[in-house]
Amino acid sequence: MSIEFHRTARGDGCGRCGFCKGSVVRELREAGHAVAVCGDGTADRCAADAADFVFATGRLVDYCRWRGLLHHPFESFDEVIEHFPR
Repeated sequence: MSIEFHRTARGDGCGRCGFCKGSVVRELREAGHAVAVCGDGTADRCAADAADFVFATGRLVDYCRWRGLLHHPFESFDEVIEHFPR
């Protein structure tokens, strides 16, 4: 068994983690996609900064408030799913 990321890391990552989620968000936005992320903590901050919208729980809620990021606090993924068309 092997584990692989969908691509090699780009040079625009934060450098604080093994694979910057913000780099992935920026790649998707550059390709013309609107990006919403779900997260709960420190490892999700770069993605939250780069995303169009954030579903946040845990410590990420405070981070989004502090940064003024458009976000929606959630406690379960059922709440997140309610925001998407079926």
